[in-house]
Amino acid sequence: MKRIAAIFALVVIILALPTVGQDKMTAGKTMMNQGHFTEAAATFKKLVDANPRNIEAMVWLSKAYLKAGKLDSAEIAAKNILVVDDKNVDAYMLITEVQTAGKRYADAYATLRKGFKQTKNNPALSLQLGWLHLANDSTSQAEVAFSQAKQANPKNAEAYYGLGEAYLKMGAEPVALMQFEESIKYDTVQVELRSKMADLYLKDRRYNEAAKMYISVLRHDPDNDMAALEVGKIYMLAKQYANATHYLGKYVTKHTEDQKTWALYMEALDKSRQYESALEAAEHLLKANPQDPLALRLSAKAHFMMKQYDKSIEFYNKLLAVDTLSADESKRFGKAYYTQKNDSLAIYYMEKSLAKDSTQSDLFNEMGSSYMRMKQWEKAARMFEKKFQSDTTYAAAYVNYALCNMANKNFDAGRVALHKAIQLRPTYIYGHLYLARALASMDSLRAARQSYETAAALADSVKENYKNELGEAYRYITFSYLVEKVYQPALTSVTKAVEFRPEDVELQLWRAQILHALDRRDEAKTQYEKVLRIDPKNADAKKGLDILQLYN
Repeated sequence: MKRIAAIFALVVIILALPTVGQDKMTAGKTMMNQGHFTEAAATFKKLVDANPRNIEAMVWLSKAYLKAGKLDSAEIAAKNILVVDDKNVDAYMLITEVQTAGKRYADAYATLRKGFKQTKNNPALSLQLGWLHLANDSTSQAEVAFSQAKQANPKNAEAYYGLGEAYLKMGAEPVALMQFEESIKYDTVQVELRSKMADLYLKDRRYNEAAKMYISVLRHDPDNDMAALEVGKIYMLAKQYANATHYLGKYVTKHTEDQKTWALYMEALDKSRQYESALEAAEHLLKANPQDPLALRLSAKAHFMMKQYDKSIEFYNKLLAVDTLSADESKRFGKAYYTQKNDSLAIYYMEKSLAKDSTQSDLFNEMGSSYMRMKQWEKAARMFEKKFQSDTTYAAAYVNYALCNMANKNFDAGRVALHKAIQLRPTYIYGHLYLARALASMDSLRAARQSYETAAALADSVKENYKNELGEAYRYITFSYLVEKVYQPALTSVTKAVEFRPEDVELQLWRAQILHALDRRDEAKTQYEKVLRIDPKNADAKKGLDILQLYN
């Protein structure tokens, strides 16, 4: 019974051994994939020591030594394979690769000749011969070798890759790209080849293909920073700035010292209107160089676009200390001052902008407004005139031009401009109101009344927003009827006027006098008394009451 148990335990151990070995093999391959070549070699060495005829472990041991740069050990390990199997293709390929890496080309050719003889011209060795010819600058022979490998297997990705490398060396880049494209077709997971193809597309200015290829590189290798950088640059060339920020951002987060790319990233953020992020990028650059003109320039602009005008002014002043301003920058600087009601500096920088680019008609309105706030009416009028000359449909310019002329007592010029504004905007209440004022100042009584009536009709439906304007309109309408001694419409208008200006003593008096003139004595008496309650010393109201007493 004990003997049976012992035999059973031995069987279990024997059955378990391949599993243990397989686990080590898997671990070694994982280390290779992770780039831990020395550790992988140690793992495979243990497998070979445990079983000197384990060809798979011996092949991987040689590969690990080769990757670790231990050429002698790699060659010994590969030659040991041939001791066990003198027809092993992997062994011949590994030995050739080691000898090629050491530039021992004669030895490498000799190894391949022996391999061809032992393996009956294995196609894999044709590939290795092609790489050897390329390393030895025998480009034409490399082309032949890779072509033979392709003929043996038309879907061999490495054969096309090798042909592409041969054509590259010959300077035939378009043909090389065709071969690389075929290679990718049969083996899609070739990150290094994709990067090479992307570089070639970029060199040939085939930006769409280059971008797609770099993006495919990133799909297979998300940490490939150089691919992210290149695709970001391509998107910048294509003016697809939002896409550029995505890839350039990936790059700069890992390469914080690359100030040039940070500047490109900042520019992409600016042009894609991501101003808050652009400010953060500018801050990064300014930490390294507080006088960086590009970072100062963008900071000033970003703050302006975010309506942080005081900060924009701060950065434009910093920029002025190290560099000059462009037309657009002078414009934004001036407009920033305009928002702060610093009109003298606003005009100063807007004039500088116009001196550099006289086509900027959008500045005329702000400059005119600044001159208006400074009560420089003639200069303001000239600006508004330039504005409506550049844009004949800009109604506000006609209105402001009119107001400037009216301030200078040039009412006729104001009248003409306001008529134009009203043609453009017939329902603009202030247009009619200002026209009425101009006409009233020109003693055009009926024309002024008509304009006031139009303004009042337009404002009446929204009278809560235009109480002062309606009070003014009805007051003048009343006055005009009183001058003409037309009392019934005067009563209608004055009644509306006092609705909006109940504390206006003169309006209240007018209403009393109109009622008196219409022989509505009781109402007139009540109205005179109301005037006296507001203004107890009002002589005209007292006189009106005295006259009414005579009728009793």
